Amino acid sequence: MLRLPIRIVLPAAIGGLALLSVSMSGRDAWEAYGHYAHSRAYLDVNRISALLLNAAGDLAQERGVTNGSLHAAAPITVQKRDQIAALRQTATRALSEAMEKLKGIPGMRERADLLTALQNSMAEYENVRRNADLALSQPANGRDAAVRDAFFQNVTTFIAVVQDLRMLLEALVLPAAPETLQLVQFRHQAFEISEFAGQERGLMGGLIASGAALDAERARFLAHGRGRIEAAWSAMKALRAQPNMPQEVLRAIDPVEAAYFRDFDATRRAVLEGAAEGSYPISADEWIGRATAGINTILALSRAVSTEVEAAVAAAASSRLIALSTSLALLLVSTGVAAAAAWLVLVRIVASLSAMTTAMGRLAAGDNTVDVPGTDRTDEVGAMAEAVLVFKRNAIERLRLEAEQAEQREARERRLRTQEQLIARFEASVATTLKTVASAATELDGTAKSMSSIAAEASRQASASAAAAEQTSANVQTVASAAEEMSASIREIAQQVARSNSIAGQAVRETERTDETVRGLSAAASQIGDVIKLIQDIAAKTNLLALNATIEAARAGEAGKGFAVVASEVKALANQTARATEEIGQQIAAMQEVSSEAVTAIQAIGRTITSINDAASAIAAAVEEQHATTDEISRNVQQAAAGTREVSTNIVQATQSAAETGAAAQQVMGAAAELSRQSEGLRADVERFLDGIRAA
Repeated sequence: MLRLPIRIVLPAAIGGLALLSVSMSGRDAWEAYGHYAHSRAYLDVNRISALLLNAAGDLAQERGVTNGSLHAAAPITVQKRDQIAALRQTATRALSEAMEKLKGIPGMRERADLLTALQNSMAEYENVRRNADLALSQPANGRDAAVRDAFFQNVTTFIAVVQDLRMLLEALVLPAAPETLQLVQFRHQAFEISEFAGQERGLMGGLIASGAALDAERARFLAHGRGRIEAAWSAMKALRAQPNMPQEVLRAIDPVEAAYFRDFDATRRAVLEGAAEGSYPISADEWIGRATAGINTILALSRAVSTEVEAAVAAAASSRLIALSTSLALLLVSTGVAAAAAWLVLVRIVASLSAMTTAMGRLAAGDNTVDVPGTDRTDEVGAMAEAVLVFKRNAIERLRLEAEQAEQREARERRLRTQEQLIARFEASVATTLKTVASAATELDGTAKSMSSIAAEASRQASASAAAAEQTSANVQTVASAAEEMSASIREIAQQVARSNSIAGQAVRETERTDETVRGLSAAASQIGDVIKLIQDIAAKTNLLALNATIEAARAGEAGKGFAVVASEVKALANQTARATEEIGQQIAAMQEVSSEAVTAIQAIGRTITSINDAASAIAAAVEEQHATTDEISRNVQQAAAGTREVSTNIVQATQSAAETGAAAQQVMGAAAELSRQSEGLRADVERFLDGIRAA
């Protein structure tokens, strides 16, 4: 496996974790921005939809008043003309504002055909309006029947174009919350009721004003519209039973039920009873007034729903703006933490390790003057620096011991050279003296008496020398025993060092097994992260399917209402699953980070124990070398003790010879005086030799 240095692996690992943290924070910020942008977009859609609904309501009311006036016998009154002008002005202003806002809605550029159709329909309606205005200023017998009959259909078509545009707009940008979708569906049903009620108001207003009977075709038209009204009202009552329906909307439903479905329904039934014969109990103005009063409660309900949708979407946008701000703050914090972590790794760890490596390299090369960095730190780097400082001190101590040993060797060599010089001078002096003694030996025949006394004296001195030699032998034996004890102590130290070396090796093996266990834990955490990613992908796909189902349910209208509720619940469950798996992923990421730190710490401990093992091995080698040196000293001392014993034995033998010489001393009496003088010289030379040996 590729082995990379720590200065690359550690920054890469920290950088990867930092990049992961920043990317996750960035993803959250991006998602929060998407939710916020979606809320803002739907807020614009809701406002445009409200404008289109208001415009459609004004157009429907204009349709009723104008159609009734076109079928009336007399020309239009100034009051009604002012009423129509006010309705046109508010409708035109709402349509213009809505069309201006539609240009900024995503997806509308691809459906520019609808805007073109709306503009064409509006232009055509303006032309019909002008023709209707001319007809309204004339009595019934002077009006063009084609203009009168075309007006109602043209306005109805124009309102249908506006409705199609609004439905497409709300399908392009769907509300995020299920309760908002219910309100939108509620508003659709309210518009359905108001539009078909408005068609009934306009059509019947014209019939009542002209006094014409209700034919079969118009009766089928009104029956179809009534069926749509009843279906929409049933759907509204079902939605009203939902537990999360706002109180303002619920309060706005009661006037609709009272004013339109109860009060106006009585008027409607009375009018329809005589419609087949053209016998109407009320005038066209009364019909339009009562119908408008009931329809206005429906329009008020639509406005209340739009207000609640506006409030709900605005609240969602506000909360999502807060979520976006929080995500951006987390992104900034993550970026700052990542930068701080990178700085700590590069400056506090990698730089310190590099400086430590350089110092250890110089120390290994023999440079004991190098400064060990990081000794003032209290972390693991400081502990490593203390260990390196111990190595430095040991190296300095080793050099000092080597210098002392060199000085001792040099002193021993100087002592040996001095001894050799003294021995050479002693040998020369003794040789000269012996020559003199040899020459004087011929004269000893007459000096036996003197020789006898000298022999006695030599015997006494030999005895003293034997006693001194015995004492010297005992001292040398004591030194040999001490050397043996020192050698045994060094052997015990070597055994303890070997045992420490074995324990350090066992610690290295245990550290390696712990490293493998923690690595297995990190790998298992990575596998759990893969499973969590799979769950997140499934939740995202479920969320997308729920969104598609919501769109299809909205397009299906009443038939897809129940499916829309189920799709919203599925979407909520998918979002909960995504949040839960995200929290688990964060915990797994934290566990992986702790596992990585544990692996790094265990590896550092293993390297430290390995270094201790190497140092213990070096100490063991040095102790073994000292053991060998001590054994050599012990052998030399033993040899010296044996030589001393041999000298003692020789002195005893010399004493015996001196006694024998005393017996023969009578024969060399003549040369005793000369021999005595030479003996004194020899004694002085021996004393100088012994003094020189002691001084060396």
